Amino acid sequence: MNTRNRIQLLEKKEEYITQKISTETDKAKKFLEAKDRRRATMCLKQKKLLEAQVENISGQRFNLEQQIMTLETAAFNAGTIGVVADAQAELKNIHGDLTVEKVDDVMADMQEGMDQQQEISEALGQQVMGGALIDETDLEAELAGLETEMKQDKLTDAPAVPNARPLAPPAAASSQTTSSAVTEEEAELAALEKEMAGLMFFPLYSDFFSFLAT
Repeated sequence: MNTRNRIQLLEKKEEYITQKISTETDKAKKFLEAKDRRRATMCLKQKKLLEAQVENISGQRFNLEQQIMTLETAAFNAGTIGVVADAQAELKNIHGDLTVEKVDDVMADMQEGMDQQQEISEALGQQVMGGALIDETDLEAELAGLETEMKQDKLTDAPAVPNARPLAPPAAASSQTTSSAVTEEEAELAALEKEMAGLMFFPLYSDFFSFLAT
């Protein structure tokens, strides 16, 4: 705050001297109009001295402003360091006597518990029959034996392949198809004769229809 107050004072002084510089310039112009070069020269010398003061004041103000920036940065860094220190202290408080070895032991116990739970889940998920656990390996072996047995049964039951014989040439078609065709009446008689032949207690009817067929 003292530095800022000093900067404000320098700014006011710089503004006042700048106004005096403007006044000396106006006075020099008036003396030149009056043909009084000596006084005009004195005004310009006074103006040069005032300008030198302004430059000095500007340099002081610049240095003070730079100092304020440095102080603000230092204060900000100090605050950051304080926060980091507080966080580090809280971290130590949270960890307490916790060590890497203890963490490894906890992780090992957790892994052991997970493995045990996995084994329990697998045991509960196995299929059971008759109160005993089913061995998947035995089932696969039994299935393989059944497949082998079925293949052997198929080979045993397969019919023998007859010797190949040449096919007889087709009989020549009869040129008189109309004379060998059976009429509808003759077909009905033949069917009736076959039916009556099965009736053993009607031999007379059988002979009668045989006579008609001839």
